[in-house]
Amino acid sequence: MGYIDTQGSSVYSAAKHGVRGVMTCLRRKGLVRVDCLAPWFIATPIMPKSFIESTGAQFRAKGVDFATTDNAVVAVARRTLGIVPRQLSPTGYMDLESDDFEEGEPL
Repeated sequence: MGYIDTQGSSVYSAAKHGVRGVMTCLRRKGLVRVDCLAPWFIATPIMPKSFIESTGAQFRAKGVDFATTDNAVVAVARRTLGIVPRQLSPTGYMDLESDDFEEGEPL
């Protein structure tokens, strides 16, 4: 949510963008180590099955899928990383230090 705008959840999206901005600023100051976990959508048992099915279909139509919990576990042990579907990064995560995306890219 800190990388995409979504209709119907503007407050949530704004909060995610805010956290991302604060963490980036703190990291750039270099005074302390700052980590931020920014997962893509991860299908978990807490989500209704209908949401997973409909959202998964929308993702697949765009050439991506849900990220996995395995990707999240690996990312936690690293730096400031975004957890993304493997179609966007073979590792399932990407360093947010490199988050300058061109217009029209998936993130």
